[in-house]
Parts: sequence; structure tokens; C-alpha cells
Amino acid sequence: MELNEKMYLANNAICSWLSENLDIDENKLLRSPNISIESIYSKASSDIPNVKEICNQNCIFKMLKAIFPCITKSKLKENGVFILSVKGVKFDLQPGENIRFADINKYVPQQWNVLENTTTTLTLGYLSIEKFNGNSVLMKLKIGSDRLIGLSVAGKAINLSDFFIGKSITFTLKSLKGLFKSLRTVGLCYGATLETNDSDIFSSSKLCVKEICLTDTKSKTVIRHVECLRTVQINSQSHTCIKCSEHKRHKKYDQSKIKNSDKENVNPATQQKTDVTDQLRKIAPNLSENQILLITSQIESSSLTHSKGVRWPKEIICMALTIYNRNPSAYKDITRNGWLNLPSESLLYLYKNAVKQKPGIIPTMMAWMKNEAVRLRVETEGYYGGVLLDEMSIQEDLQIVNHGNGTSLFGLVDCEPEVMLMHCSNEGKCESKLANHVMQYIFHGITGFRWPFANYPNAQAAPADIFITTWKCIDALYEWGFKPIYLCMDGSSNNRAFLKMTPF
Repeated sequence: MELNEKMYLANNAICSWLSENLDIDENKLLRSPNISIESIYSKASSDIPNVKEICNQNCIFKMLKAIFPCITKSKLKENGVFILSVKGVKFDLQPGENIRFADINKYVPQQWNVLENTTTTLTLGYLSIEKFNGNSVLMKLKIGSDRLIGLSVAGKAINLSDFFIGKSITFTLKSLKGLFKSLRTVGLCYGATLETNDSDIFSSSKLCVKEICLTDTKSKTVIRHVECLRTVQINSQSHTCIKCSEHKRHKKYDQSKIKNSDKENVNPATQQKTDVTDQLRKIAPNLSENQILLITSQIESSSLTHSKGVRWPKEIICMALTIYNRNPSAYKDITRNGWLNLPSESLLYLYKNAVKQKPGIIPTMMAWMKNEAVRLRVETEGYYGGVLLDEMSIQEDLQIVNHGNGTSLFGLVDCEPEVMLMHCSNEGKCESKLANHVMQYIFHGITGFRWPFANYPNAQAAPADIFITTWKCIDALYEWGFKPIYLCMDGSSNNRAFLKMTPF
């Protein structure tokens, strides 16, 4: 066993002992006594040999502060020497009462709810007080009849060793209470706070998503990385995980480099554009910012002899993408008849395919979908809608695509892992097949917001395949703040069989 693993196990044992044998002193009538760290060492040494060598006094205090946030550090004078002590806790050294696995749910704290209770597994859920986009975060605890425990936050598995919590539990009342005390050390990641002047920096980022964080009575806008750790380090003074904080720091650093380079290189064309904008504001003060931007872009593009020299603003590209996606033929008429100078179709293809259209649920695609809904200021009702399922036939074709140092094959059946494993079990072998159909999932909000967010190449999906992929997509939509309330599909035999499988 490696040294680091031994230290982890030792710290887990000490933290479990503290949570089981100490409790909050709730006696308000009497003054709370001081408990010295030395007394904790002496009482713990019977269960954990060499506890003093394993964990120093500051480490013990940090564990206690994480388990019991209300305690305070103090100093106790013994034999003329001041020693470190804590105030606000008391010893509870009574032996624990044995309980059966089937009776554990009777001793669960009130804030925890029983989600599933079987003969082998007890699943408990805790909803956070903090809300993100109006939704609480679910902390899920699994206790098995084999005494093993597991923890997940918002569907992400948490390493218990990071919070000095053991991977197993003894079925005693004392150990169960200690487990829930130890879970207080798990702090949620609120995301990185977004200041007002930073909102434009992250508006186009596909690696993060904006959320409204509500804590107590305070509301703030935060950004959350698509790979957010969901928890912060033990005793962290910040409510932001490493992933979210580093993404914000790097993004702001890159933006500052761009601004500095712009200051160093003064472009005469930019100065001329500013003068035109000022003149437009004087001539027509009621023009909106978008109208001014459109007019200035027309002036700039018409003055250039070649279309490749135009540098389109992101707002113009977003507008062009919106028009093109709704009606490509109308977009061609506007540009070819000379009504407006707009980005070419080849340029729109690059932006339209900015996210790699891989099969399945892609976090960057979901983040783009969420950011686009925020940018369009979709109302709360617009996040409710339906899932449109469309299965279309495609021509069988295998393509080899080289990228970087590797090569990928496109055109094969590629569904969720559960679907692929199910086919391997049924057929008794695992083999790749050419796809002749593709299932596309589209979210359509009740206020008109529409977004295709997932696709699955298949060989005419069976009802069981549709069942797995559909519920995966519904779960992903709820995770990103969208709430599907209906499902729309054609009346094919496989779709009808799928509906019979669904407990509506």
C-alpha cells in the first residue's frame, strides 16, 4: 500500500472518530466548556494508535471546523501553559447501538429523503437550500447492505477520500449519525461570480453556462464550467471549484491580452468606423444599437472590393445565422438581389458547425443551447416545451476523417453505451454496422425557442433503443434547465411500441 493511501485511510479514520464521538453542545443555560486537542488525542488513542503522529493539532481543528462550523478556537491554560482547545462541542463516548440494514431509513435526519429502499440498497437524497436557475442541487447518498457507501452531487460521483469520509460504514446508530455529520464537510460549488462588466466576455463561450444563483435572500449571476467539479475543497473559503475559477481567470486574461494588443495597434479603419457611428447617432438619435451596427457593417462591406476582406461583427453573424436557419432561400434572395451585404454561406457553415456534431449528448452543444436561450432572453415559460423525435433514412456511407494525430470513421451505428451493450448481449457478438437511419432530437419551447441537441445514427432503432435514448435526452434537458412536458413523433410501429413501454 502506498504512503499517500495510508495517510488517506488514517485521516478518514480520525475524521470518522471525531464525527462519531463528538457532538454539538446545545446547552444554552450553561457556559460551553473548552475541550483541548490533547484530550481528544488521549481519548482517540485507544481506537487509533499513533493518532498524534498522524494528524497535528491544526489538522484536527480543521476537521472539527468542517464537521461543526459553529465551533470556535480558544486557548486553555493547563499547568501554566496555554494549549489549543475548541469551544462548542462535547464528548459523546457512549457505545453505539447496533441497527439492522432494513431499519436504517428510520434514523435518517429530517432534511434527507428516502429515494429508493430495497433489500440491498438504500438511496437517500438531500436538496440544497441554494438554488440555481430556480432548481436545487440533489446530493445523493447510497448505502449498500455490504456496508459500502457512495456519494454523488448533481449526478457527478464524488471521491469520499477528498472529504476524509470512509468508503464503508458499520451498522450502528453512532456510526450512522457520524456519517451525516461528516457529510457537512461537502461544500457545493456555486460557480464563479460574474460581474456586470464581464458578461460580454463569457457570452459566446461554449465551455461554460450562465446561471442565476440564489443563496438565502441574495441573487447573483454566475458561470459554471461544463466540467464543473460540483464541490469545493474541504474548509475552502470560496464557493467556487477549481474548474470554474480557472476558466474565469484564463478567459479574463485572454480578453485583457486582446484589449492590450488593440491599444498598441491603432487601426485607422476602426477610428473611421467610430466617426461614422457618432454621425449616425447625431442624424438619427432614435436608432437602436443593432440598427447602427447593421448600417455601419453595410458601409464597411460596400467599400471593400473583395468579400474576403470583410470582418463581420459577431452580432451580424448571429443575425445572419438566424435568418439562414429559418429560410435559406430567403437569405439567398436578400444577398443576391443586393438588398443587404451579409456573410457568405460558406462562412455561415463554419459557424453553424462550430460544435462537432458527434452522436449522443455533447456538453458543449448543451452549453451552447443554454447560452443561446440566455442571449435571446427566453422567458421562464420558454424553458418548458416538448421533445421532437424525427427518424429519417440516410444512405449507407463510411467516411474516414483525419484529424490531428488520429483517424475517425463516420457512418457506423453509434448510440448510447447501454444500447450497444444490449445489442451485443442479444446477438452474442459485438460488431460494427453501417447506419442507414438517424434519430434526431429537437427541443421546441412553448414560446418558439427551437434547438436540435442530439442525434443517433442507427440501423432503424428498435423500441428499446428509442426508450433508452429518449430518456437520456430528457434527463440531459432537465440537467441544463429545460423542462420537456410532451413528446412528439410520427406513428411508426416502433414508436408505438416504445410508447407502450413508457409508464405514462
